Amino acid sequence: MNRTWFVPVLSLGFALSARADIPNRPSVPVKEAVSPHDRGAASGTCSIVYYNLCSGWLWVWSGWEPGDEVGVVFDLPADCGALPNEVCTNTEFWWYWRYTSPGWGYTITFNLYRVDEDGCKVGASLATIAGYDPSGAHYPGPLVFPEVVDLTGRVAIAATWDKGTLPHLATDNNAKNLAAPVLCPGYSPSPVHSFFYGGPSAPYCPPLDFQDSHGPVQILMDASFECHPGTGTAESSWSAVKTLFR
Repeated sequence: MNRTWFVPVLSLGFALSARADIPNRPSVPVKEAVSPHDRGAASGTCSIVYYNLCSGWLWVWSGWEPGDEVGVVFDLPADCGALPNEVCTNTEFWWYWRYTSPGWGYTITFNLYRVDEDGCKVGASLATIAGYDPSGAHYPGPLVFPEVVDLTGRVAIAATWDKGTLPHLATDNNAKNLAAPVLCPGYSPSPVHSFFYGGPSAPYCPPLDFQDSHGPVQILMDASFECHPGTGTAESSWSAVKTLFR
């Protein structure tokens, strides 16, 4: 059975930077015709999207330095499984980038981590895609980690700037979503899923969430997972997941 789900981004807001503790990371509003990336899913696969692009506006974040790391935390299997104690495998992910520049070494290294309830990384990276060049497309990919099985709890897919500056990070724009009630019916806050982990000289644990003046904003990336019952799994209802407003 196909299980393609969209988890709502129900955050609200407006500002020119994240929190005061995220220095030199300005953001500007950008209008762009972009929608959640969804190629469909194979049987037993779900696709998780936390951002909301109902207004068609983004925040575009700049000022990145080499080693800066951001990530999206996924709750498994709460947002993806049908049964308690299921374990999951990440099958692919897509990350939306702005202002890429080919041939200048502005590459990104992706890592998959286990994280705790605060979003802090637990242990070493489970898988790595090093030196990926996102130039030439806003949604390059699909990106695929070497197979990592039996994921459960909370995991983060994180991106590190190898050279810094470019590409720019994109998040949803809650201020514009709120200003377009016809386009964004039922818009309301959601839990935080997008984080800034800092850089080599100033790592953050807990990591800092991206915000505008109304609350959290979410990084434009989505991931697909295949989940299957683990030991001792019992029947349960699906977790409460609503359709993403478009």
